[in-house]
Amino acid sequence: MLSKTNTIQSRWIALALFPLSSLAIPSVAESSSRVVHVFVALADNQHQGIIPVPPALGNGRDPQHNLYWGAAYGVKTYFKASEDWGLAWSGRGARDAILERCVFKAARMMCIWSLTPMKAVKSSWP
Repeated sequence: MLSKTNTIQSRWIALALFPLSSLAIPSVAESSSRVVHVFVALADNQHQGIIPVPPALGNGRDPQHNLYWGAAYGVKTYFKASEDWGLAWSGRGARDAILERCVFKAARMMCIWSLTPMKAVKSSWP
């Protein structure tokens, strides 16, 4: 059973992704796929001024367990669990800051999402 916090987190993720998905829906006249590139800033207890999360979730260099990428309600986990999206490709990025890249293809429409978690860096926010 989901806790109230997890339910709230999943709703926020869905609300954050909805405006982007509405841009990706092609019109009837278009025949080519739309590609949406999403860059996910990973949660990082060390470099960002966020409320600290457990160390495994807040390690900005470990996307597989990170709160915003591979954890239960992370972006990659969300897309992998969805019946509407299929993982077309996954691999490491060409640059050091790109820890992984995943490409998901929509099952029912001509849309491709390219998701990229970015390594955490020191934030300039106060």
